[in-house]
Amino acid sequence: MNWITSVVPWLIEPISIMTEKKGIIAFSFLFFFSGGFLSALNLGLHCGVIGKPATITYGLSLETGLLIPFCKLEFEGAKRIDTEEKHISAAILFNPRFRTIRPYISFGLGTEFKRLDLHFNRYRGFSFFGGGVHFYFSELLSLRFDLRRLNYGDLSRLRLSAGLFAHL
Repeated sequence: MNWITSVVPWLIEPISIMTEKKGIIAFSFLFFFSGGFLSALNLGLHCGVIGKPATITYGLSLETGLLIPFCKLEFEGAKRIDTEEKHISAAILFNPRFRTIRPYISFGLGTEFKRLDLHFNRYRGFSFFGGGVHFYFSELLSLRFDLRRLNYGDLSRLRLSAGLFAHL
C-alpha cells in the first residue's frame, strides 16, 4: 500500500517526474509489463496546436494493449514547428470498444526539452489529462481527435490535435 501513496502524487502534481529515477523505473516497468501482452499495436501520425498563442505541433504516437481490459499504454513524441522544443510522454488510455466510434480518456506524464541528452535539469516535466475519439474507417485505419490539458509547474496549456492511425 505504501508504493500506491508514493505513485498517486506523480499523477496529480505537475512535477518533473521523468527526470527522477523512480519515474524512469515506473515507466520502464509499464513498458516491459505491457510487452508480453500486446493485444494491439496502433501507430499514428498527429498534428495540432498547443497553447496561446497557438503553436503548431506534429509527431508520432504508439499505443499498445495492456493486460487490463479496455486500457492501453501510449507513448508519444512531438515537435513544435516554430521552436526547438520537443516532448515525449507516456499515458494510460481507458478505451472502451464500440463499433466505429471509440471514445477514450487519457492521463500521463511527459517532459519537454530542446535537446535529448543526460542534462536532466534542462528538461521541463508535465502531467496531463484529456480525451478524444477514434473514428474507424476499417479495422486497420482510424482518424483520431484529441484534447489534452498539459499541466506544468507554473502554467497549463491546451493541446488540440488530429491524427491518422494504423491498427496492426
